[in-house]
Amino acid sequence: MATGSGSEQLSKADRKRMFSTTMAVIQEDPTDVRARLQLVDLLQQDGRTDDAIEELLRTAAVYVDRGVPIKAVAVLRQAVKLAPERADVRVTYGEVFEKLRMVDDAARQYRDAVDLF
Repeated sequence: MATGSGSEQLSKADRKRMFSTTMAVIQEDPTDVRARLQLVDLLQQDGRTDDAIEELLRTAAVYVDRGVPIKAVAVLRQAVKLAPERADVRVTYGEVFEKLRMVDDAARQYRDAVDLF
């Protein structure tokens, strides 16, 4: 599973090779969350934060579709840390909290999203 710590820095050539392999896995199975989280780490190492956030949103959607929104919360928490200024991430986070019937947490995310406009 991806760590998100950045402590496992790879050479540019290794990252490129790993990126290609990871993309092939995702293309074959778009619901492979391990590969998606590995892609997030690779994107972050390349300084592609916006792409990493989009991948986190896709990963959260996979978890929600699988019926495990609690795992989506962890993924979205990472997205919020990377981009606290993105209202769309906050809204998605709120929606997942709603699915979990965590109304106070959902309301907090929605308020934070509104404050960003």
